[in-house]
Amino acid sequence: MKIVPSQDLGNLGPRDDAAVIYNWKWYYSIPSLALWAVLVLAIVLVKANRNPPALLILVPLLIVNLLWSIFKKAVGFPSAQVEMFNMLFYSLTVGIAILWLLAHKLGNHSRFVTFLLSFAIMAVVGLTGAISYSRLEFSQQTVGALKLLAILVFAMLLAFVLTGWWCRKHYSGLR
Repeated sequence: MKIVPSQDLGNLGPRDDAAVIYNWKWYYSIPSLALWAVLVLAIVLVKANRNPPALLILVPLLIVNLLWSIFKKAVGFPSAQVEMFNMLFYSLTVGIAILWLLAHKLGNHSRFVTFLLSFAIMAVVGLTGAISYSRLEFSQQTVGALKLLAILVFAMLLAFVLTGWWCRKHYSGLR
């Protein structure tokens, strides 16, 4: 891609200068493709998920992604931070969807083993999101986002475990 200034840029550069060549890769336009590929693999590779009701997992994902795009436009994130927040959000939502798809396999273990397996699944999804959004260029911002994602995942999974332990087959409106 060649970029040529045609307007007065002021202190940023001359008006009609030589073209600047920027190498644009085709996959820059589709950063979250790897996350969705992991979700498709969770549907295709697990035999219990190869039925039409398993595809209903896409309905809440569609709704949440629509709400996220509305929220981003309403808040107006700075463009430098949008990619980081997108990586965090999509990694969490796709990770939770994969946990739902694999819940029948994860629920057959003790709570501690289930917690560790769930954390490992979310870590794989988080790393996939970081790799796909950072385009293999790990910066300090990417490492910081991964640390934040690990803390969020740990807190969320701990809340799931504590909720399951607290309710223990005692269902009521309050619980």
